[in-house]
Amino acid sequence: MAWYEEEYFETEVSIAGAEVLVRTHNMPHMDEVLPMFMLQQEGTEAFIKKYCPDRLLNIGILRGDFDEHNAPGKGEKKGEECAATLIAKALGIEHKPEWRKMLRFTLNDDTGRAHNPRNIANILTNWHRQDPENQEKHVNWALLGLWVKYYDCDNGDYSLDRIRKVALKKNWMHEYINPEEWFASGQKVTEEHQRYFKEAIRELKHKRKTGKACLRVVSWGDVWLRTIALVSDNYRMTSALRAEKAGNSDAFVIKNSRGQAMLGINKKTKLDLAEVVKIITAEELRKSGQIITAKKAKQQAQALAGTGVWYYFKDMEAILNGGYTHPTVPATKISLCDLFGMLSIGLDRRVFHPKVIDDCLKGKCQGQKCSWYAYGLERCRNVRRIK
Repeated sequence: MAWYEEEYFETEVSIAGAEVLVRTHNMPHMDEVLPMFMLQQEGTEAFIKKYCPDRLLNIGILRGDFDEHNAPGKGEKKGEECAATLIAKALGIEHKPEWRKMLRFTLNDDTGRAHNPRNIANILTNWHRQDPENQEKHVNWALLGLWVKYYDCDNGDYSLDRIRKVALKKNWMHEYINPEEWFASGQKVTEEHQRYFKEAIRELKHKRKTGKACLRVVSWGDVWLRTIALVSDNYRMTSALRAEKAGNSDAFVIKNSRGQAMLGINKKTKLDLAEVVKIITAEELRKSGQIITAKKAKQQAQALAGTGVWYYFKDMEAILNGGYTHPTVPATKISLCDLFGMLSIGLDRRVFHPKVIDDCLKGKCQGQKCSWYAYGLERCRNVRRIK
């Protein structure tokens, strides 16, 4: 797996006759690419004057006007928004018929509701992961697809097949797009996506057989959970771990070869990683020479952001330490083995520190004498509430 070293993706976009540098995160998604197309079509001098007088426009990053992500601790997003809907509202085009379905498709993709693996949003994301060094090429491919759909705005199908069909019928488009070549590029990405998945399954089976993948069963109330931890650079390993005929895991920890980590769940389990976040926060800060109190640990999103290396993606119940879209984030100082243990402790809410468990079960909290006190775990707080 190749790695892209830059912090941002940048490209020049022509807006109302002016060249504007658009900056967004690495491997831009459809909700960052659609704004580029909308600005090309609908951008005005007034927009430039208000939002990018210095000819630099940030989209989807840095908590700016067109970043739908809230500051840590204030909710995941600014309502039902994505970068594209924010740009559309700034341009005053969100209700125009030629944009309505395009915006709905993009918002659905951004919120995980566009599941067709053959739609151009999914293909764009997968292409970035397969070939991170050529993101400009992938973005231009997606822009061509959006351009075709602009003239097919009444139809909500954004698949490779629909776009090729429309482009083939409109001969005047052939000056700008070769429908078959465009389709072939997307089709190859789709086939590669399946190949990566099969490779991930083979890698997982081999690592389990050779002891390089750790398996642990933990409890979640009255339910037993299957958890797995391993090192992998295959972007489809998360799918392999969740697949019933492969990993069949309920929760997992993955580290890449750079040492960056991700903790995730199988969505069907509806698990909550909030307690895991508290543990990771305290331990990451502790390894950085900082001290975090139980009170601060309770403010999990803000505290985790304070570590500088972790992000709690609450909507997807994932805890992220860098990765494909943020390759420059420093690797966690916590080992894979320790992260796996923290996942187990966070999920199994009947577990207490082995040195003081007898007191805990009797309703007697040892306070700061216990190394878990700084985590601010809900089970410990419940013990302290016992009179």
